[in-house]
Amino acid sequence: MGLSLDGAEETDTLEVINGVKVAIDPHIKDMTNSLRLEKRPHGLVLAGIPAGDC
Repeated sequence: MGLSLDGAEETDTLEVINGVKVAIDPHIKDMTNSLRLEKRPHGLVLAGIPAGDC
């Protein structure tokens, strides 16, 4: 699973989360429920991925 700043694909689900428009691939939508984007001293981090899924 990754994070990209690309434009949305035609099949993506579009949602507004905390005022930010986000495109989510429908194949991984269920896996994104616990994810969050955190600002840390070294930059943005995609957090909430279960350790076994890394």
